[in-house]
Amino acid sequence: MKPVTTPCNKNALPCVHRMMEYLADLSGCGILTGQHTKTRGMEELDHIEKITGKQPALLGFELLSYSPNINYLDTDEECMEEVAGNYGTLR
Repeated sequence: MKPVTTPCNKNALPCVHRMMEYLADLSGCGILTGQHTKTRGMEELDHIEKITGKQPALLGFELLSYSPNINYLDTDEECMEEVAGNYGTLR
């Protein structure tokens, strides 16, 4: 069975169509990887590229700094560093 490559949004941008084709081409013959990064420096990507020679196809960012639900009184230092380090990353 051929993978579906038509976006559900009939007004999808050309880049969406290209992404759908890319994903369909991978079906059954490749692996799509992604990485969540915690900082603006994205050190994880450098490490992955050093080890594998490639960068992940997908990248996730921490959006916690944009959440109104942060409990500043009951969180740890690592979480607060991540919040501070990612604030202002979206435009």
